[in-house]
Amino acid sequence: MIASYLSEAIITVEKLLGDSIEYSENWQLACLKLSEILQSMGLFDSSRWWCSSALPELPSLSEIYFSIGELYDFLSESEKAIAAYEKSLSYNDSALIYDNLAAVYNKSGQTDKAMTYWYQAFLLNSEQIAPRNCYKLAKALYKQGQIEQAINCHQQAIQTNPQFWASYYDLADIFTAQKDLGKAQKCLLQLLDQDANQIKAYYKLGMLYLKQNQPEQALVQFDKSIKIKPNFALAYREVIKIQMRTQQWEAAKISCEQFLKEIKNNPSWLYAYLANCYSKLGQTDQAKTYYQKVCELRGWLDCSLKDYYFTQDNFTFKIPIWTQYLNHLIAHRESQVLEIGSSQGMSICWLLNNILTDSSAQITCIDKAFSEIFLDNIAKTSAKERVKLLKGKASKLLANHQTNFFDLINVNDRSRNTGITEEDAMLYWQVLKEKGLIFFSKSPNREMTNNWQELAIQLSSFLKNIERHAKIFHYSHQIIIQKIKS
Repeated sequence: MIASYLSEAIITVEKLLGDSIEYSENWQLACLKLSEILQSMGLFDSSRWWCSSALPELPSLSEIYFSIGELYDFLSESEKAIAAYEKSLSYNDSALIYDNLAAVYNKSGQTDKAMTYWYQAFLLNSEQIAPRNCYKLAKALYKQGQIEQAINCHQQAIQTNPQFWASYYDLADIFTAQKDLGKAQKCLLQLLDQDANQIKAYYKLGMLYLKQNQPEQALVQFDKSIKIKPNFALAYREVIKIQMRTQQWEAAKISCEQFLKEIKNNPSWLYAYLANCYSKLGQTDQAKTYYQKVCELRGWLDCSLKDYYFTQDNFTFKIPIWTQYLNHLIAHRESQVLEIGSSQGMSICWLLNNILTDSSAQITCIDKAFSEIFLDNIAKTSAKERVKLLKGKASKLLANHQTNFFDLINVNDRSRNTGITEEDAMLYWQVLKEKGLIFFSKSPNREMTNNWQELAIQLSSFLKNIERHAKIFHYSHQIIIQKIKS
C-alpha cells in the first residue's frame, strides 16, 4: 500500500515539472508530502533531499529527474526510471547518471544498452574509476563484442595502476585474437618491465613466437618461465613439443624425464610424449611400458592386464570423447562396427574391452595390410573371432555393401597427401545406420599439430551435402558425425 502512495507522490511532483521549474506552494507541498512518505519507509537520505527541495533555493532539473529515477528504480518500475534518467541526462551529461541508467538496463536484461551507458560513464570519469572496475567493464564489453571499448578500459586500468597484471594479459589475448601479434608482444614486454618474474608472460610470449614460426625464440621464453617455476607444466609441454617437431628425440626424452622429477602428479600427456620418444629412438620395450602407463592413466586398465604391445598412440587422448558418444553401445547386442585404417589395433582393442562387450557384437577392419603387431594385439583381446579383416581399398570392398548397416564407423586417415575423398566419405555414409556415428580422424602430421581443421577442409563438400541429415561435432584430430536420417 505504501508503495502506491509513493508512486502517486512522484507523479504529483512530475506534473509540476516542465522545461523549467518555479518555486510555488504546490511544489512545496508536493516535495514535503514525498519527503514524509520516504521517511515512513525508512529512506531517510531521500527524505531529507526532498525536504530540502521544498525550500526556495531549488535544485536543478537534472538533479530532480535523477532523484525521481532513483525512486522509480527503488519501486522496480524500470521504464519510468529509465525515462527519468534520460530526462536528467538531457540537462546534464553526468557519469553518475550514465552509471545509474546502465544499472537499470542491466537489471531489466538489456545488457547491450547497459554496456553502452557504463562505457559512457567510464569515458566521463575514467581517472576516478578503480582499475578493478575498469577491468570488469572491459571483460563485459569484450563479451558483448565491443572490442575497442574493452581495449580502452584495459588501457585505463593499466594507466591508473601500472601493476594491474590482469589487464596486460587480457590486452595481449585481445591483440592475439586480432592477429596483431606485435601489439600483443608489446603488452607482455611492458608487463615484464614491471615484473620480471611473471612466468605466464614468458609463456605467452613463447606462444606468440610459435605463431610466427620462430621456435628458437619461443624456447628462450619457455626456458625463462621454467627457471622461475621448474614445475610449470604448460611451458615444459611446449618445449617438449618443439623438440619432437624438430625430431630432437633424445633432447625431448631428457626434458620429459626432467619434468617427471619436478612434479608430484602423473600427467598422461607426459608419459605419451616419453613413449613417443623411446619409440622414435628404437627403444620399443621402454616405449611399450610407457604406452601402457598412458592407457592406465586414461582409464584403460586392460591395456596392461592383457599386455598389448604398441609403439605409437594416436588414440588414447580420444577415450573420454569416445566413451561419451559410445555409451549407448556398451554391451549392446549385434552391434556392427567398421574401422578403416587400423594401424596397430589400439582403438579396436579398446572397443572390444570397453564397448563391444556382448558376444554378438562384431568389428570389420579394412586396411591395405595388417601388421604382426596388430594381429598379436587382436589375439590378446580374447575376442579375435568377432573381428573380420578385409585387405584392400575401402572404396572397392564397400561398393556393393548393404546400406544402413554399421552402428559406428571409424575412419583413420593416415595419408599425407590425398586425404579422404568426398566419394569415399559418401560411401561410408551410405553404409552407416540411422542414428549411427562416424568418426573421421587424421593422424598427427610431422609437426604434431592439431589438424582437424585440415580434415574439415578436405571434407567440406561432403559435410555440406549431409548437413540437413546429420549432427556434426568437431574435436581435435577428429570430426564426429551422427546420422539423423538417410
